[in-house]
Amino acid sequence: VHMTFWQGSGSSRVEKVQIDGHDVGTAINITSGNPSQAVSVAVPLSAYVDDGSIVVSIVRTDASVGVIVNEIALEEETVAQSADGCQVSITPYKTYAYGTVTIAGQPAPVGALVQALNGNGDVVGCFVVQSAGSYGTMPVFGSDSSSSPPIPGMTDGEVVRFRVGGEETIATPTLIWHDDKLAHQIDLAAGTMQQQIIPLRHGWNLFSFRMQPPSTALRDVLSGIEGKYDMVLGEKGTYVVGLDDRFQSLHVLEPTQSYWIRMSASQDTTLQISGVPLAVTTPITLTTGWHWPGYLPAHTLPVTVALGSIAGQYDMVLGETSSYVVGLPDMYQSLRAMQPKAGYLVRMTADGVLTYPPASLQRYAEVSDVPAASDDPCHGLLPTPYRMLVYGTLDVDRRPAPAGTVLKAITPRGDEAGCFVVQHDGHFGLMQLYGEDKDGKTPGFRDGEPITWQVGGQIIAGIPALGWKNNGGVQRVALQGNKSRMDTSIYLPLVAGR
Repeated sequence: VHMTFWQGSGSSRVEKVQIDGHDVGTAINITSGNPSQAVSVAVPLSAYVDDGSIVVSIVRTDASVGVIVNEIALEEETVAQSADGCQVSITPYKTYAYGTVTIAGQPAPVGALVQALNGNGDVVGCFVVQSAGSYGTMPVFGSDSSSSPPIPGMTDGEVVRFRVGGEETIATPTLIWHDDKLAHQIDLAAGTMQQQIIPLRHGWNLFSFRMQPPSTALRDVLSGIEGKYDMVLGEKGTYVVGLDDRFQSLHVLEPTQSYWIRMSASQDTTLQISGVPLAVTTPITLTTGWHWPGYLPAHTLPVTVALGSIAGQYDMVLGETSSYVVGLPDMYQSLRAMQPKAGYLVRMTADGVLTYPPASLQRYAEVSDVPAASDDPCHGLLPTPYRMLVYGTLDVDRRPAPAGTVLKAITPRGDEAGCFVVQHDGHFGLMQLYGEDKDGKTPGFRDGEPITWQVGGQIIAGIPALGWKNNGGVQRVALQGNKSRMDTSIYLPLVAGR
């Protein structure tokens, strides 16, 4: 039974609904001038099984007269309950799904069973394909805690999972459940699952993935590393492990986005994501300002090639440990290629649509900006999402510092929060200087703190003197050091007798 309550003036009213004289659901508080309230209640089977009729009553609980109900409607719903497995518990709360359905790229045959599931694995929607390649309109039911016993179902904001023929299935787009009574086109693809393995180390990692998983709910995507991470940052939200769901602002992970994840596990681990590869040419809309697009190609590409579709519309790209700034000479660029599994931040100077090159055009060699861990003197540095970019010249004893020189940035607490290996004599950058976690778990700079520069363990001077700021900006500095003070070898004079 569906009802609508509203009053334009007068005192507030508290009312309840009864079916055959029995209370159903909670009380309804009606305040004058407020938006109308839509109320749905399930009719118990026992109320009509004997005589085939029900009496619906609206009762005011704070007075004996003055009851208000603007509209009342009775809905009769029939859902097949057959031996083919298409069984589901009905509640008044629902949304609808329909669309195409394929198995291994071919239209699903007549008789194929489509099921919708909640996060607990309860079947909350069911449909038997009647026309090859399509399904629906299929009701997807919400939970009903007022029933005795409670009927399981979807909860508001939960991601709906789908199965076809008992196999987990990719849904495009993701269906987020609300009791909206609306029909949503959700196309389903089964039988084409692949896997992507993403390495993660202790601390912060900036990652993306190119698989469309069966469920994009954050907990589902990260289920394989449960208990090993404590925070996830997205472009538009944050997820903190242990925080009540009411306060979480990041609920889903999509392949078109990049994410920072903080791993609490002390050992390196891997995240395995199963799904269907998202088309590499899937458009990603980017408006002016910072965005975190995911990397969809299966191969490494030069930055300018990967982002060719938005050439002239961006001016900066940030990776986990390296950066690219449009217009800066190549000797200062630390990010030259974009690669699978990595995440990126792009600053747009105009609205645009990022479309990666088709796979047929991706013929570039597999290259990487990151040296092997055993060869990288900066490998132990822990990145964070908070950073400042610095580049410039580096002279030692009035001569350009040779390639291979290791430059470090040290906080006032002695923590290493920046590291760069010189690639071109006398020049360094773009070097990322990282900020401290707000909860202090990862060391780094704090806003306004002075930066101490070191080469070979010795402090060198910087002009101008810089203070750290988490503004994503780029600073140029000239660094100068004295070679004799950096050389840790001790030389003794040779004394020869006559």
